[in-house]
Amino acid sequence: MLVTKCLRIRIVVFLLLFTFFFITFFYILKSPRKVDHLLNSEIVVPNVGSTYLLISVYYECLCPDSRSFFIRQLLPSVEKVPNLLKIDYIPYGKAETEVVNDSYEFSCQHGPQECLGNKIHSCVIKRITNELTRTRVLTCMISGKFNPEESGKKCSREYDLDWDTISQCAKGKEGDELLKLNGDKTNALSPEVSFIPTILINNERDNQAAILKDLWKQICSRFKKMSLTSEQC
Repeated sequence: MLVTKCLRIRIVVFLLLFTFFFITFFYILKSPRKVDHLLNSEIVVPNVGSTYLLISVYYECLCPDSRSFFIRQLLPSVEKVPNLLKIDYIPYGKAETEVVNDSYEFSCQHGPQECLGNKIHSCVIKRITNELTRTRVLTCMISGKFNPEESGKKCSREYDLDWDTISQCAKGKEGDELLKLNGDKTNALSPEVSFIPTILINNERDNQAAILKDLWKQICSRFKKMSLTSEQC
């Protein structure tokens, strides 16, 4: 009888532990998560006490709405407080990536020219570290409308960039890898993108309409919450 009783106790304890771990694991899987647009790396979300506000821009280089956002909202905001903003540029949008014979083939919403343009942007983003300069160059390029290569050459001359290096990057394996990574970041968004551009502030996706209408107002609102100060606000 004693052995049977001990066995029953062990079974009950085992079942309780199993139930506990199962519920915990299930909760973790179902819990809402921040967007992991760095993919497989730890995301640091700026909070109170941070020295910058993170803005993630998911866009397409030939998208009229993306162009308008860069010209009317993003660049003017960055020019006001370049040292208080960190911009994560993800040129990809509603494109698709297919693996063919160990290489990548891309299909972009506005055609092959946009795929090339998104690669050009990706190569520029990688090579320019200064936030204001990078935003100015990308805005210059996206303002060129339907010929990304000509825009790339023109803006490279204007900002004293090595166009040959950027072009080689965009047309080579590096450009493919960068665009594939941008696709992975874009596809990691949940829910998936339904409008381009999509803008995240500190990895949060709220108030899209308000952000697209008046980015600076939203930036100032976040500054207050983070105890960041700017005379511009």
